[in-house]
Amino acid sequence: MNTARLLAAIAAIAAIATAPALAANAPGFAHPGMMHSADQLNETRQMVLQQQEPWKSAYDDLIRRADGAEGLGRASHAVADFNVPGYYVDPKGHIAASEALNGDGWAAYACALAHQLTGDATYGQKSIELLNGWAYVNTRYSGADGPLVMSYAGTGLAFAADLMWSSELWDAGDRAQFQRWVTTVLRSAADSIKTRPNNWGAWGTLAAIASDYLLEDAGGVDAEIARLQLRIDNSIASDGHLPDETARGDHGIWYTYFALAPLTAGCQIAGNARGVDLFNYGRLRLALDYLFYYSLYPEQWPHYAGQQTSLPSPSDWPGNLFEALTRVYGSADYDAWVADTRPHVVKGHHYAWTVPTLMRPNPVSSSGLSGAVLEVMRRASDWQIAHLPGGEPKDWVHAVFWAGLMASYQTTGEGRYADRATTWAQANSWLLGPRARHADDHCAGQTYLELYSLDPQPERIRDTQQRLDAMVTDPHLGRVDWWWCDALFMAPPVFARLGAATGDPTYFDAMSAMWWDTTDYLFNPSESLFYRDASYFGRQCPNGQPMFWSRGNAWVIAGIVRVLQYLPGDHPDRQRFIDLLQAMAQRLAALQKPDGFWPSCLTDADDYPWPETSGTAGFTYALAWGINEGVLDPAQYTDAVISGWNALVSAVDSDGKLGWVQLPGAEPGISHQSDTQPYGVGLFLLAGSEVFRLVTR
Repeated sequence: MNTARLLAAIAAIAAIATAPALAANAPGFAHPGMMHSADQLNETRQMVLQQQEPWKSAYDDLIRRADGAEGLGRASHAVADFNVPGYYVDPKGHIAASEALNGDGWAAYACALAHQLTGDATYGQKSIELLNGWAYVNTRYSGADGPLVMSYAGTGLAFAADLMWSSELWDAGDRAQFQRWVTTVLRSAADSIKTRPNNWGAWGTLAAIASDYLLEDAGGVDAEIARLQLRIDNSIASDGHLPDETARGDHGIWYTYFALAPLTAGCQIAGNARGVDLFNYGRLRLALDYLFYYSLYPEQWPHYAGQQTSLPSPSDWPGNLFEALTRVYGSADYDAWVADTRPHVVKGHHYAWTVPTLMRPNPVSSSGLSGAVLEVMRRASDWQIAHLPGGEPKDWVHAVFWAGLMASYQTTGEGRYADRATTWAQANSWLLGPRARHADDHCAGQTYLELYSLDPQPERIRDTQQRLDAMVTDPHLGRVDWWWCDALFMAPPVFARLGAATGDPTYFDAMSAMWWDTTDYLFNPSESLFYRDASYFGRQCPNGQPMFWSRGNAWVIAGIVRVLQYLPGDHPDRQRFIDLLQAMAQRLAALQKPDGFWPSCLTDADDYPWPETSGTAGFTYALAWGINEGVLDPAQYTDAVISGWNALVSAVDSDGKLGWVQLPGAEPGISHQSDTQPYGVGLFLLAGSEVFRLVTR
């Protein structure tokens, strides 16, 4: 198996390089594309053809191994019950039991790579034979270490399956059977350990995101990306060490590597699948540099309990890890340490960075999940613009949309959205609605003020300022002017924005006084939720719980956010707004349904069980903003945001129409897939703007 053989096959397989473009027009993820993208495979082919090192030596080593007993000579060792005893209880039994999957995983992976790089069907057929063996024979895992070994060795089969996924050699029925195995065995094992704080959880998360990729489960992939972020946030100390691993004493360096290998491999899949750069997120690089330093100077390792028994090496672990990350970080230090021990192959125990010299990852592209957020925001914005009624209405139903469209402008950078909002405002002569003190008729002022910030022409805020000045001069109680909870979204942000635009603190103070009077009137502190208005005091849902309307509470928590965006940091009531946001967020996170939506009746999910997008959008917006601004704990709320966003995106059709919006009302009610309203789209765009910040921060 030599370079001439690769050259003969290159024309037949060069088309694989176009896979990402094809995948963009097809459902699911690109295959190959999980651990190794089509671009990466094509680069490796070209480097080998050009006799470039270190690719050429690494390629020759792979082919030698694939041609031998550990590749083409390997028969399936699949077992019905993959039973692995605990290593520290029965080390010999653990190693013997693990070898079946470890060996098959390597053989399938090596042969799949050889097939991709040469086009030789012999390799592909062997890989598929091994994949099918586990798909049809293995039905469960057991034993103390069964889920861990299934996760860290089963990823070898997952990587191989992705490489073979689009091959005509793999029968569709067999591939479907492999997906069933992924669902019932690999993903099950991953789910059982992925929440553990140590290296078990890291391997479970890697196996979970690999499983979701093969199952074409975009929501699952996004959830595991969020889990990777939480793991980076929670498992790495301020100096870079991993407390759950260094606590293992004599084996602490090994376990540090054994946690960072799957964590970074998960980052690679996140980058390939969604364009999310987790390699530069949080303290991950700090943790890697911590391990790197003590790999150079293991005698200085500060966490010994006795004598170090697992020593790092550039030719073994963690050399493979730093070889993989040399180009990701552009690190000359990593490169110098591993250069003399290439090519790197770490196999037969776990599968993360197995052939990093041959398959060298590049820095993550900026497209992906963030690009997907921008795409659906544009699609929804454009659909709603095309379906607006004539006459440029400025009532609250439409004013909320324009507020959302300005968020779309700020997020996408599409100047046409600001231009269209300006056209609407000009058609209305920059006037608020006809009712002098009615909050609904003030909502348009949010967009007028935002457009004023882009071009501060006095006529843009003249009517808004005159209207609010009259309320400041003749103050009423909040429960008089803002007697229903929706009002807390419609009017208070206008006061806050006007205060910021003019530098006049009286607008902040007047708004705050009215806000807290309304809150004293409508807020139920034991439930941390707002009644819609006084007529709902004592009203109950069918299950006997107090009635709290989803969209009504969404208006409130979104209103808090839009006030805090402009309320000065030293305002005496700022912390009260933050405390209220935190209290509502904690309650709302517990009320989210498993499908990501919030129920129309927050305290009775069975009352109106259909999806409802306007409330869900408002909650997703507020929770994401809270995380982005550091007032909500990402470990507690990121899953809720991602789940909520995925639910919302599922309600947007291919044309951009957002469905399942409850029609105008004052209490929980039915919604239909065909129901849409401009205010629902406005809240959706606000949510998208903060989700975009979350995935790109």
